[in-house]
Amino acid sequence: MVHKASVYIEKENGERTPGIHAGWGTYGLTTGDLDAGTKYRLYISLDGEEYISDFLSPGFTPEIDSVSYIKKGQGETIYICVNTHDPEDQSSYYLWSYKEIWEVTADLYANYGYLDGRFDYFSLRNSYNTYYCWGRDSSKMMLLASSDKLSENLIYQKRLLEMSPSSDKISMLYYIKVNQKQIRKEAYDYYSNIQKNIEQTGSIFTPVPSEMKGNIRCISNPDLPVIGYVD
Repeated sequence: MVHKASVYIEKENGERTPGIHAGWGTYGLTTGDLDAGTKYRLYISLDGEEYISDFLSPGFTPEIDSVSYIKKGQGETIYICVNTHDPEDQSSYYLWSYKEIWEVTADLYANYGYLDGRFDYFSLRNSYNTYYCWGRDSSKMMLLASSDKLSENLIYQKRLLEMSPSSDKISMLYYIKVNQKQIRKEAYDYYSNIQKNIEQTGSIFTPVPSEMKGNIRCISNPDLPVIGYVD
């Protein structure tokens, strides 16, 4: 973990906003409201080396039109999908992530249990209830889509995840929160390359992984390889 880095958000005019080390190698930066007419970049100083990302203007993501599901028939796989469009046609490249929570119940309800040195009655209304449980998960894959080859900047029924109709996730209550980002083509190409290197390697027939070049570079030592993308 990196504990002694200096991290800033830097404007074109040289003005810097310092970041805060939140512990465990995590750094946070509060940007406030970004100016659409100003370009920003990330600056990092670490172990005598200086790193910068490219200057970029803020992007604005359109709202999600809807989140829905598709199930073709009884016993068929269930797909959670997202629909969106951009009437301003700012960018035709999108990236999604999600978090999900679901409620399940135990196969049997325990009326009594050993608690504080004695057997006691378990009520569904107190914190010792073991009948209701909740599971959590989040996206683990690059969820990308592009409308650049379509006549309209529209993404229709992009599949985010799938689940079996017998899955515990939909046995009681299910909730999903989807986050959408409209990204630049360069970011889309970078994430697509990562996705291909992860999903299409491991066999003698798959192509050799390609180099992942982002928009971060070391200005104090240009020969130092850097992996990462700031958007």
